[in-house]
Amino acid sequence: SFTFYATAEAIARRGATPVFADVDAGTMNLDPEDVAARISSRTKAILAVHLFGRPAPLAELGQLGLPLIEDAAQAFGSPDIARSGVASTFSFYPTKNLFCIGDGGLVSTDDPELAERVRMLRFHGSRDKVDFELIGYNSRLDEIQAAVLRIFLSELDRWVALRREAAARYAELGLDAVCELPEDEPGHVYHLFVCRSPERDRIRAALQEAGIGSAVYYTTPMHLQPALAYLGYQRGALPVTEQLAQENFSVPIWAGIDATTQEQVVSVVQASAPVAS
Repeated sequence: SFTFYATAEAIARRGATPVFADVDAGTMNLDPEDVAARISSRTKAILAVHLFGRPAPLAELGQLGLPLIEDAAQAFGSPDIARSGVASTFSFYPTKNLFCIGDGGLVSTDDPELAERVRMLRFHGSRDKVDFELIGYNSRLDEIQAAVLRIFLSELDRWVALRREAAARYAELGLDAVCELPEDEPGHVYHLFVCRSPERDRIRAALQEAGIGSAVYYTTPMHLQPALAYLGYQRGALPVTEQLAQENFSVPIWAGIDATTQEQVVSVVQASAPVAS
């Protein structure tokens, strides 16, 4: 439920029923124990999101005995994804770590039949542009976007390394004294640098006053979205998710951010919030 709407929308569009599980407070990714508790005889698959660039716990989720699909929109470049699932989906929206100049995406799979079905679905359900066997979409990646991606792909490893350096620098500068920072792990590619604090609104107001951008994510979790009210979830159903929705905020991170900019960010945050105990 702590994800972008498209994750749940894809399930609902197929006429299936999304079943939401809670997340781990530290990683903000799916909690395998909570997932296991919600599996029933009707469960067909697990859809795991690699949130903010951190790989979901794929090994634990894979032990639950169901097909695993990875929503890897925020984690392109991580070596720890797209290895064990039935399929992985990626986004090349301009805000992502690997991006094009318009919009685009990718599906990876080691299943030849599934790969062929995806190829058909992206062009209205046709193999040959003459006969249409499926109700598909107009989802082809145009050649201009593909050309841009091909160039940017050669820079990806360097960009990820720079993002990881920037993430480590925030801790070195003392940002963790006033808010909870994302837990690091080798496969984290830091698409976003999302922190937690009960003083979120005060911190963001100070950042805005200083002309520094910040954002919050999924303030209305998916299980509480109006379009999904028919599922019957009530507030309190996923307590960790709902708490994160009230406390999360991001600070600037990108491959080219410099130490001076990060020092300014940390200085503003430290001045705006009480020291964490």
